[in-house]
Amino acid sequence: MGVSATWCNNRRSGFSREQELNNSHKQSWLFTLDSNNNALLSNSQPITHNSQHSVEAELELFSNRFTSVAYEMGALLQRTSFSINVKERLDFSCAVLDQNGYLVVNAPHIPVHLGSLGVCVREVAQAVEIKEGDVIITNHPAYGGSHLPDVTLIKGVFVKGQLVAYVANRAHHAEIGGRKPGSMPADATTLEEEGVIISPTYLVRGGKAMWDNIEHLFTTATWPTRLWNENRADLNGALAAVNYGEQSLIGLCEKFGAAKVVEFMNRIREHAAQLFAQKLKTLKLSKAKAVQYLDDGSPLSVNITKKKNKLVIDFTGSSDVHPGNLNATRAIVQSVVLYVIRLLVDRDIPMNEGLIDNVDLVIPKGILNPDFSTKHPPAVVGGNTEVSQRLTDTLLKALKMAACSQGTMNNSCLATSDSVITKPFVAAPVQVKVSMERVLYINT
Repeated sequence: MGVSATWCNNRRSGFSREQELNNSHKQSWLFTLDSNNNALLSNSQPITHNSQHSVEAELELFSNRFTSVAYEMGALLQRTSFSINVKERLDFSCAVLDQNGYLVVNAPHIPVHLGSLGVCVREVAQAVEIKEGDVIITNHPAYGGSHLPDVTLIKGVFVKGQLVAYVANRAHHAEIGGRKPGSMPADATTLEEEGVIISPTYLVRGGKAMWDNIEHLFTTATWPTRLWNENRADLNGALAAVNYGEQSLIGLCEKFGAAKVVEFMNRIREHAAQLFAQKLKTLKLSKAKAVQYLDDGSPLSVNITKKKNKLVIDFTGSSDVHPGNLNATRAIVQSVVLYVIRLLVDRDIPMNEGLIDNVDLVIPKGILNPDFSTKHPPAVVGGNTEVSQRLTDTLLKALKMAACSQGTMNNSCLATSDSVITKPFVAAPVQVKVSMERVLYINT
């Protein structure tokens, strides 16, 4: 009413039905009143849009574009997988990595997965050649794995034959062999007791799926999987996710150019490194050391010092290799460090490995860095679920950032032959029917 009435009144005051707007800058706009006295503006010249953004704006835009790819990978993995672990517990992670295998962005999934995916991709890329159309599968702790149920898929993203990035995901399989159903035996002392060990190998090679080879690997191990069909269903979901991530990044390269995509992956990492460098200048470290103990008395020790423009995090003094399954890996330690450094920087940025470019890690052989080249490598399942949390407590305590938490992931594995189990340690007792056909995990 207001606009039409105003212009209607102007008409009565002597304005013509069509009048060119007087504009000192542009004379191409034409004002028109239609039969219903609606005011219309039209331009006789095409409008050109300025697509130039500042570097800061482009950095934010590309960061969100890459993060969206990781989000969509995770959504697809959840929808297309089979197991409760992935569909309901959401025990999976997806990430985009640069052409050198360094973490660029992630969706907000599992921190212990995300911080280690960069280590995993770089170790795997050194062990096997990743060509266009290849997808690598692994769960081996020596190659950046966490524990055996966490299976990682890695795919290179190629544009015109050139590697521009990697996409990867990691998902927890409810069953992957081992001495006990659920692949998390509390009394394991060697890695093979915890399930099928997958050194980096091809799930897809040159676009051809190698399902027969993978099935043979899963079903002929010393302690083979009990649920191969479920494993394959979840692997199909993970495969769909990395394929989607690959195509999404190729789409960005087609729209903006591969060189620009690679450039902003590097810029995001440089930005993260700069933010930590700024924080490091103001960081005051006075007796930044701490020791925490596992339930059996095994120590986790850290000493943090500043050395020129570097932060040195030294885990000397931590326990020797654990006789049970509480051994962590270098990848898990990096996950913890990356998580804590991101908390320290306290900025709204992706979990990017640039945050630890100025961090030197000293991890002596022992509980945090066991030797997996031996005939019977040590067990690790508790190192992933318990030591990762306790080590986070230790770093937060040393930096005086927070009091210790409970130091556990609260995983309960219920798996047995057909029976009814009462689970009294939740808010109300729950009757859970479990069979060898299904392994159930409950986060308490």
